[in-house]
Amino acid sequence: MKRALMSFLIGLTLPFTVWANALEDGRRAYGASDYASARGHWESIQNQKGPTGLWAKYYLGVLYEHGLGVEQDRAKARDLYYPTFVEFSGYLMLEEDKLIANQALPIDAIHRMSMIDLSTALEMEQSDDRKMREKATQMLQELRVHLDIAGFYRHAESFYQLGLIDLEGTGKRFIRNKETAWVHFTLAGELGHLQAQKEADQLWAEFGRVKRKDARKTLESYRPYIRPPY
Repeated sequence: MKRALMSFLIGLTLPFTVWANALEDGRRAYGASDYASARGHWESIQNQKGPTGLWAKYYLGVLYEHGLGVEQDRAKARDLYYPTFVEFSGYLMLEEDKLIANQALPIDAIHRMSMIDLSTALEMEQSDDRKMREKATQMLQELRVHLDIAGFYRHAESFYQLGLIDLEGTGKRFIRNKETAWVHFTLAGELGHLQAQKEADQLWAEFGRVKRKDARKTLESYRPYIRPPY
C-alpha cells in the first residue's frame, strides 16, 4: 500500500461525565508513564457494567495494543475493544434522542479494533489456504462496516481510513473507488480531519462533471446516518 493505514494515536481522553475515580487515577498514572499502576486501576473496574467498564477496557486495550507496561498482545487488545462495538451496535437501533455519542462511550475502540482486523486480514490474504483467504475477504468487508459505524458517530479518523482503503483498493478482491474515497475523505474533513480534506480536494480536482454529480449523490446518501454532537 502507498500509504500507511495504521494509526496509533495513544492520547487518552476522559468522558465528559466523571465515571469513577479509578478511571481518573489510571489516566494520571498513564500520563506519568506509570503503566503498571494505570493497568491496576483500570483492571479493577473493567468488569463493571455500562460506560465505566467499557472505558476501562478501552484504556487497557491501548496498553496491550502498544505494549505499554505489558507484553504487546494485539489479539488481547482487540478482545478488549470488541465490547464497545457490541454496545454501539445496540445504540444504532435506538431512537435519535437516546443515542449516545463520543463523550459517553469510547468510539475509538471500534476504530482500533478495525485497524487490528485490517492488519490481520492483509496477512491472511497471503496464505496458501483458500479458506483463509476467503476469511480475510470477509474480515475486510466487515471492518469497512465497522469503520462506517464509528464514522457515523463522528469519528473522523475512521472515515479517513476508509478513504485510504477505497483509494488504494485495499484487499485482493476489492477495486479502487475514487468516488467513495472522496466521500469518506469529505466526511472526515467536515469533522475536522485536515489531511482528509486535502485528499478530498485533490480527488475533486480530478473529477469531471459526471463523476462529481455521482460523488455528491453518494455523499448525500451518507448524511442521514451522521449523528449530531451531544
